[in-house]
Amino acid sequence: MADILPLDQADLSGSDDFYRDFTTLTRAVAGIDRAYQLGRANADTFIPKFRKALALFNKKYKDISLALRRTPSSAELRISLLGEQSLQSLFANSASRIRGLSAVGLKKFNEVAVNEQDRLEKTLSRMGKKVYASYIDPDTAAASNIMIEKHGKHFLVVCDHRDFLRKNSPEFRLCAYYALRRPYNRKTDILGPASSFGFGESIVSERRPILDELDPFSRVY
Repeated sequence: MADILPLDQADLSGSDDFYRDFTTLTRAVAGIDRAYQLGRANADTFIPKFRKALALFNKKYKDISLALRRTPSSAELRISLLGEQSLQSLFANSASRIRGLSAVGLKKFNEVAVNEQDRLEKTLSRMGKKVYASYIDPDTAAASNIMIEKHGKHFLVVCDHRDFLRKNSPEFRLCAYYALRRPYNRKTDILGPASSFGFGESIVSERRPILDELDPFSRVY
């Protein structure tokens, strides 16, 4: 992995493609989750096609993996980052290089401010299986919180999925880096399969509003 550049030096020129694919699936699973919450009888019918769309996504992009976690009453998109040897290397290569990093924690958010250099170094040296990163956008003052947890060879990202819709958000930039830091298959079509069951259209075109009953922003992740 030595030839892979860190986030602030990587070529993310494919971010428009990734944004369309990623946010389409994010909105789709939120719509499916909403269908379960509403007790819609046909909610299960969306699952096979959605899993096929996820499989295409995971083949298209190398160092990010999406999986559907389902219960009888909910659906959740689980996002994993790949290709790092440790949580320390992940943080050094990506999360720490996103503009606006304001604080870090090992047990909760905002434990140590980044300007407390001595405390920060001690905290990072004790990093184990979890890290809590907080950001404040220097231009808009928008706040973001991301928890990253090591699970075997992959790293689970936990955050508010609505923030993926902002291209400059730390949440989107983190995921885009792992999707695009290695060449991806531009010919693989994600939008077609995702749109075929009705949730993808709203992210591709702004001409139609999202139906209230399938509003993906009605639930906070």
